[in-house]
Amino acid sequence: MAPGLQALPTFNVNWKPTLLGAAVQFAVIILPMVRLDISPVIVLGGLLGGAVAGVLTGRYGNVMNNGLVAGGLAGTLASFALIAYGSYASWQLGFGLDSLFAAQYGFQGLAFLFILVPFHAAEGALAALLSNAVRVRTLDRLASS
Repeated sequence: MAPGLQALPTFNVNWKPTLLGAAVQFAVIILPMVRLDISPVIVLGGLLGGAVAGVLTGRYGNVMNNGLVAGGLAGTLASFALIAYGSYASWQLGFGLDSLFAAQYGFQGLAFLFILVPFHAAEGALAALLSNAVRVRTLDRLASS
């Protein structure tokens, strides 16, 4: 191996656009999740987080990593928020934390966590690549004219 090269690739994330994309995605998908409504907004939520992260990432930034982390992070946070909301609502209604009411939100949150979070991460990576490419080409076209 040549001197100065690493054997393993690095996984760098620019946290500012990634966290902003995750926050936007979380804000959009949390309300339908709390209503226990399976809507296209929840299933396609990773597209929004990845698009925001991709637009805010620089020309030579780690666009795919930012979109991947933004989509996965927002989906994970929303899943845990749903589980916590179900436990808190059950406790406020006077039931135990192990009630059927809390389990309804818990099972839904775990299903979102294990099924939709990888899907959100993949959506986020693709949307980040596309949105960054559109932004870069638009800025190049505006600069050349």
